[in-house]
Amino acid sequence: MKYLTVALFCFILASSVPGVMGKTIFQDNFSKDTGLWDFGPSWAIKDGVLMHTIEESWVFATPKNWNKSAINYTIELKAKKTGGAEGFGIFFGITQENPLKSGNDRNTLYQWVIGGWTNTRAQLARFVKGVRTDLVEIQQGAVLKLDEWHKLGIEMGNEQVRCYFDDEKVADVAQDPATIDGLFALGAYGPAAFDDVVVYFGTYGNPMSVKPMECLTATWGNLKSSD
Repeated sequence: MKYLTVALFCFILASSVPGVMGKTIFQDNFSKDTGLWDFGPSWAIKDGVLMHTIEESWVFATPKNWNKSAINYTIELKAKKTGGAEGFGIFFGITQENPLKSGNDRNTLYQWVIGGWTNTRAQLARFVKGVRTDLVEIQQGAVLKLDEWHKLGIEMGNEQVRCYFDDEKVADVAQDPATIDGLFALGAYGPAAFDDVVVYFGTYGNPMSVKPMECLTATWGNLKSSD
C-alpha cells in the first residue's frame, strides 16, 4: 500500500505542478490581436506578426496578466529586422515591481540585444538594481540581414541562464537570484517583427523535461533503499 500511495502521489504531482510536465504558460502567433500585450503606438499586430514600425529609443511589448509564479521557464520566438540601423532585443527576468515601459527604464533584468550598436554587435547583459554587468559578447546575430527570420530561445533556470540563436547555444551564464523573476518583454530600437512566441516550463526544445515514469522510478528506488 505504501508503494501504491507514493506512486499515485508522484503521478498527480507530475501531472499538475508547474515545471514538471512542460506546461505552456503563454503563447501567441499573432494571427489576430487577442489583447495579450501591452505596447505603445509604434507597435501593431498586422499580417500575422507583431511589428514595430519606426526607429526610436528602446520601446517594449510586454505580456498582460503575466503569471507571477512563472520562474524556471523557456521562451521561444521568431524575430527579424525589417529596416533602420538598429536591431531588437529580448528582456527577461524583469522584476515585477518595476516592469519595463519605455526608454532606459531598467531596474533588475537580463537584456539580450541583437543587431545593436548600428547593427554591429550582439550582447547579453544583466542589470541588478540599475547596475549593469556585461556578460557575453555574442557573434551570432551581431549583424542582421533585412527580413531574415531568426529563431530565438531563452532558458531561465535556478542555476543557469542560456540563450539560443537559430538553435545554437550562444550564452550560458550563472543565474543571479535577483533576476529569477518571470516577466519578459520584446524590445525594439528600430523596425522589427516578432512571431510565434511561446513560453513554457521546461528546457529549450524539451518542454516535457520530467516524465511521470521517471519520477515514479526515482521515488520507488528511494523507498526500497530506505526499508
